[in-house]
Amino acid sequence: MLRRNHVVAIAGVLAAPLLASPCQAASGCQNLGGAPIHFGVDWQTEIKPILQDHCTGCHSFGSSPDFSDVGIDAIFKIVNTYAQPGNPAASRLFVKINCSSPDGGQQMPLGDPPLSMLEQSLVFDWIEQGALGESPPGAIARNFIMRDSFESLRRPVTP
Repeated sequence: MLRRNHVVAIAGVLAAPLLASPCQAASGCQNLGGAPIHFGVDWQTEIKPILQDHCTGCHSFGSSPDFSDVGIDAIFKIVNTYAQPGNPAASRLFVKINCSSPDGGQQMPLGDPPLSMLEQSLVFDWIEQGALGESPPGAIARNFIMRDSFESLRRPVTP
């Protein structure tokens, strides 16, 4: 069972080495504390469509980063490079879609409105749950989950 009592914070240098210059601390990150927690987030049906709708227009074959499925499924290009399984706050993918000034750059998708809170929370929960390529065995059905005062809440991402 996943535990949601991690303190999530972005501070200092992000771990994913994606720019030639060192990454700077992110700022203007949106608080997802009010968004529901999504259990058993599925790569194929939930995360991949978000990337296809919002990212692959610019980040496709021949670009850097490449989130397309050309040659290999996009998950193998993302996990461990742009997403640190179990740590959304240190995952460049999440920071770029959640923060208005990620690592000194600009929020993605560039030139378009930010991803919805639902899309951001799905990406957050997918990374938190290990950035898996398929549904984990024994995933709990979403319509069964209810939030009450005893359930842990997602902590805000703060710079």
